[in-house]
Amino acid sequence: GDLARAEAAYRRTLELEPGHADAHYGLAACLHATGRSAEAEEHWRRYLELEPEGSHAASAAARLQAVR
Repeated sequence: GDLARAEAAYRRTLELEPGHADAHYGLAACLHATGRSAEAEEHWRRYLELEPEGSHAASAAARLQAVR
């Protein structure tokens, strides 16, 4: 479905540009939506490392707190 296509697109983006913060955030959202919270957590953390003041920083931090 759409989540599978989105996940593939985010993964491809990260293959080409591993430091693409928004792709980490988007991939985390896809992973979380498909029940893979542990893997999502890694990508939310990476987003925060890359963009600690980014537009999704508060959301990523909140999601990390929620999965603990």
